[in-house]
Amino acid sequence: MLAIEGDTQGDVWAIPLDGKAKAESLLATKFNERNARFSPDGRWVAYSSNESGIDEVYVQPCPSLAGKWQISTRGGDQAVWSRHGRMLYYRGGG
Repeated sequence: MLAIEGDTQGDVWAIPLDGKAKAESLLATKFNERNARFSPDGRWVAYSSNESGIDEVYVQPCPSLAGKWQISTRGGDQAVWSRHGRMLYYRGGG
């Protein structure tokens, strides 16, 4: 996981529901990541980030976070997975 000491904005944290583990940083960069949503099968996380200069929607595989794909163009936020997890809906820019 990427963590930039002292140079982060809004980050995404994960809290295990087993009650034993502590919250850990899932996405921590110098950009503002927020509104994260896990896919129904738990294999993907969709979130918004301003790393391109405007808010866009990205997805990454979980738990490895190896690779990242920008989903929206011309702005995007508030991603929501469909029930079956094969579609991702988001609010477009403007």
